[in-house]
Formats: sequence, C-alpha cells, structure tokens
Amino acid sequence: MFVPNFRHGLAPSTKCRQHWPDVRRRMQMRDDKTDYKHTKYESNLVPDVVWPPGRETAVRHALDGLVSMGNEFGSLRNLTLCMIYMHAGEKSWTEITSDRNHPAYTIEQLQNTANGLELPLPNLHHLDAGTLSDLALEIKKLVEKSGSGNAFQLALEMFDRGQGVYYTPRSIVSLMVDSIRADPNSTIYDPVCGAGELLVAAARSLDTRDTAASPKFRSTALTEELKSIVRMNLEINNVRAEIDVSPTPFDRNAAHPKYPYILANPPFNMKYPNWSSEQSWRYGNPPRHNGNYAWLQRIVENLTKDGRAAVVMPNNTLHSGGLEQKIRAAMIEDGCIEAIIALPGKLFRKTRVAVSIWLLKPPGSALDDILLIDATSSGRKVERTQRALEDSELDDILRIVADRRAGKSIDENASAKSVSLEEIRRSEYNLSPAVHLTPISPRVDGSRFELSLQRSAEQLRNAVLGASRKDLIVAELMHGLNEIKLSARGSWTNVALGDISEITPGAPTSDHPNGGTPVVKPKNISSGRIHGPTDYVDYKQAERRSDYRIRSDDILCSRTGTIGKIALVTADQDGWVFGTGLIRIRPTAIVDPLYLTLYLINPHIQDWFARNASGAAIQSINAKTLTTLPIQLPPLSDQKAIGRALAKFDEMIAAHDQVLRETVELRDTLLPILFSGELDTIRLDSTEDRF
Repeated sequence: MFVPNFRHGLAPSTKCRQHWPDVRRRMQMRDDKTDYKHTKYESNLVPDVVWPPGRETAVRHALDGLVSMGNEFGSLRNLTLCMIYMHAGEKSWTEITSDRNHPAYTIEQLQNTANGLELPLPNLHHLDAGTLSDLALEIKKLVEKSGSGNAFQLALEMFDRGQGVYYTPRSIVSLMVDSIRADPNSTIYDPVCGAGELLVAAARSLDTRDTAASPKFRSTALTEELKSIVRMNLEINNVRAEIDVSPTPFDRNAAHPKYPYILANPPFNMKYPNWSSEQSWRYGNPPRHNGNYAWLQRIVENLTKDGRAAVVMPNNTLHSGGLEQKIRAAMIEDGCIEAIIALPGKLFRKTRVAVSIWLLKPPGSALDDILLIDATSSGRKVERTQRALEDSELDDILRIVADRRAGKSIDENASAKSVSLEEIRRSEYNLSPAVHLTPISPRVDGSRFELSLQRSAEQLRNAVLGASRKDLIVAELMHGLNEIKLSARGSWTNVALGDISEITPGAPTSDHPNGGTPVVKPKNISSGRIHGPTDYVDYKQAERRSDYRIRSDDILCSRTGTIGKIALVTADQDGWVFGTGLIRIRPTAIVDPLYLTLYLINPHIQDWFARNASGAAIQSINAKTLTTLPIQLPPLSDQKAIGRALAKFDEMIAAHDQVLRETVELRDTLLPILFSGELDTIRLDSTEDRF
C-alpha cells in the first residue's frame, strides 16, 4: 500500500496564498469574559478557496472521458479524491505517472492505496490508459497550484455541484466553528461527519487562535465509504482524529461519550425506523419518518457540563407541530437551546431548503431568554441557483452571539432579538425568528447593492437577448413551415406505443443522505425536461437498480399524481435512476425520440392520459395501459423534420422562462432599497446604461 507522508506539500503554494488572507489573523476576544466595549469582533472565517484559472474545466474534461465509458459517479469521485490524497504523499507523483502509455504502475499504486483505505474505485484495468493518465496529469497541476488540502476541498465541491455529495458550504462552516468558540486544548466531536469539512475548519480556526493548541478530534461516519473520504481529508490537512462508523447512530444501548464541543450537519428529514418505542428518549420519542429531533436529542445528551454544540437543521424544525413540538418545548424548558440563527435558502447546492444553526447547551434549568437571529435576507448570488454569505455578514452574526454571551444587551432590530421564555411559551414554542422580530427595512450597503443590482441587470439583459435570438429563429421557422415537405398521409402508420418502444415501470428507491446517484421523480419533470436532481441513492442501491438506469434519448412519463408529465433524457443524465412514480419509455430504432416526446406532450394525448387513468383521490396509469396508447407514425425522416421544427418552440419557452426568473430576481434585488428610503444614495445610472 502506498502510504502518504503528510510532512510535505500540505500548505497552499505561494500562488495560492493570496486566497488565504486571514489564515494567521489573531482573535481579539479570548473568552466570554472579555470586555467587548472597545473590542472589534474578528472571526477566523474559513477562507475562500477558488479554482486556479482553467483547472476546473480541465479536470472536468478529463472526467468526462471516464464518464462516457459508463463509470459510476461515486467511484469516479473516489478516484479523483484518491489521486489528490496520493499526491500529498512523499513519493514522487511524477514517478507514479511517468509513462502515459504504460500506466500499470499508476494503476497498481492507486488500487493499493484504495484497498488500504477500503475505498471503492472503478475497475482501473478496464479504463482507457490515456484518459486515466489525462486525469492524473490534471490532478497533478491542480495540486501544484492549490496545495493538496485546497485541491481536495475543490474536488468535493465540484462533485457536490454536479450530484450532491454531503458537503457543508464554507459560510455555514465558518459560523458553526466560530460560534462554539472551542477551547484550543479541548475535544471536538462530529457525530455525522460528512466529508470531514467541519473538523478541518475547526482545526484551522484553533491553529489560527493559538499555534500551540493541542485539540483532539473525533467523528462518526454513517458508512465505511464515508469514513475513507473523511480519513483522506483529515490526513491531507494534518488533522488527527478518531473515526468511527455507525450506520445506526441512534442505538440507545451503545455507549455515547460526552464531549465539550460538538459540530454537526445531520441528514435532513431522513427516516430512521431502526429505533423502537421501548427506547428511552429524554424529551420524547421522535417521529419515525423524520430523524431531526432524534439528532438534536442525542447531541444535547452528548454534551459535557458547560458544553456547546452548533447543529444545522432545516427551518421547518423551528415551528413543526405534533411530537416535534413537544420535544422542542421540553428542550426549551430544560435550557438546551441557547440561540437560533436562521439562514437564507440556496446556500447548499444540493437543496434550496433554508436552514438554521442551532446553538445548543446540555440539559439544565430553563434560560430566561433565547437569542433569535434572522439572517434569511443575507447573502449574495454566486451562481444561478446558489447564494453565499459575505464575510461582513458572518462577522455581524458572530458579534451578536459574542455580545449576548458577554452579557451585553442586544440592539434589537429586524435581525436579532433576545426573546423571553414567556413570549416563546405564548407562541407555542415557535422558534422562527420571523414570528418574534418586528419587520423593518434594514439599512442598505450602497456599494454592495449597486454591484448586486448590476449583476442582476446584466443577467436579465443576457436572458432577454437570448430569448430575442430564439424569437428570431422561431419567426424564421414560422415563415418556413410551408417549405417543410412531409410524406403523403398514406405512408403514415398507426401503431401502439408498446409496438415501437420498451416500456418499464420504475422501482421503489430509498433516498440516501450521502448517495451519489441521482433519482428522477415526478417532481423533477416539467416542460419536457428533467430538473434537479433533488434525491439520491448510494452506489450499492444503484447497482441493484441497474435495470432502472436511464440513458440519453429515453423518455420518462409520470404515472401517479399528475400523470402524463413527459421528459426527454439528455446525455448529462446518463446513468441516473428513475423512481417508482415514473415509467421509462425506450424508443426503438424506427422512432425518433424527440418526435415521440413532443407527440406525448400533444394536448390530445394528454387528454388520452386523463381518460385512461384510474383512481379517484390519486390518479395513476400503469405500464400495461400505456402500451396501448395510439401513435401516428410518419416515416423516420418526417419524424426528424417535425421534431426539429417543434424543438425550436421548446427552446423559446425555456428562454422566456429564464427571462421570467431573472426579472423576478431583479425585482427582488430592488425591493430592499425601494422600501428603505435610501434610494437617493444609490447610483442607478450605470445599471440603466446596460439596457
């Protein structure tokens, strides 16, 4: 086994240090007894790590070559991470990858390392030698530019962007790590350690505050595969930690030591049916369909006296009813909840769900009040579907938490309030900041607003131009429709859908919080396209469901709920799995997939779906019925001509949908300044010039 020696190559290179401006910045506040009156709060925010120019595209291009050979997503992620891990070692990477045409040594070293880590990889001997060497070369360049630790983080985020892979955004990591203010010589525990990013950030923060710090770290992974990924991440970053594996984290009979500090980002809203009603829960049995309050209870019970925890939870946990409300009330009455920080949506790439950070304490006596911070309007748009919190916003939040712990009164406004226990009781233990805070128009940072406005205006302008180009294409098409020559009607045939395609109903799947293979469900289908994904299965389940994978030119049809929703599968979705609410239609060679997709969207065919559906409350259609759907089938050349013509209209619909989204974004960007009374302080002329 090739064992990396992490004495070398860990820190970012000189070229990369420009991305680490705060790595050696000292904390000015040492503990909660500090006099904050004249002290400016300064946090050790996790520094931004960015791709060196051109490197992300190059790595993606190399991976595309392996994806095209049918390799499973999770194994390619592991291959990339394993290469970075090996590059951090003492052995020369140039030696390992020296011969592009004879990569046997490279394959041997990769496989030996993966075996030692118990990390599943694709079958390396079946990979194209040149493509594998291309990836190895691009990884080498990335590590040389960014350093091994940063390269590992960038790779995790890259795969998260494409498929959703258990990764906590840096801004949330910063808030969590700085909010617990861990003692430099203490133990920090992560009970569901994802990719290890929380412990890596904690180690960096403690090292920044005290170079002589000697913290201990412990973590628990949900699977052996995750344990391997965490181990690589921690070792690359020189973080020593004990890593356990527990697929059943709520085994009440198992020993659960107590820790002074806990950081956790548990899987949201997951089912954990493995606990029984006989198990003893301090604050009540959590619902079987949702483990959020099982995690919260376990974490507070694992805290030592005076311990602190920071836990990420979806915002619905702040006000949920039933069993969860009873548990939340008991935790509040027992003094377990110190503060809630409600964050905006779209911080995670995998989901748009808005989250909160719960600052927890061990069970004790009820607190007089709970700090509620509303940061839901914070952040800036960094990608079309993702936001990120600014460093200044993180500093403001952390300053409020620090002031509260220091006994200072909070300047209560629209974003923060210390809410009395009596008020929380009157609200039936609702912890949503929006319920307790008075909405007022916040002051607007003029320069930041101008940049945000210009960015939104530019995106709208580009969307409008793109739609205009599509309009011109469709206008030309309308003029040319008469020139389309179709075969005589007599050459068309009437067939059943089952005669020209293979029809397969989907199979049940179990969502996995750390899965790497996307699952398509009816909710992901609209306007003839697949949107998302939002749900995933692990690679083992994906292998068991190999008969239910989709490939380019397959057609998916919803069979329950809103039946007859149609989507054409693209090359980007090759290898995904389709769930039980869908039927896969795989056209034969005599039918054009685009023609068939558009035919099924035809309003007359949609009416056929409605007439042939069964069920009263929830309608459905089965695969056997779908095989009888009548199809008017022209010759293949005519099918392609019709498909090309109608596809232009679909492109125009998509372009105008984008205009609508960007218009809403621009309007929402303008709302704060228009309601703040500070419009005269903002320059809008530069934005106006863009139109």
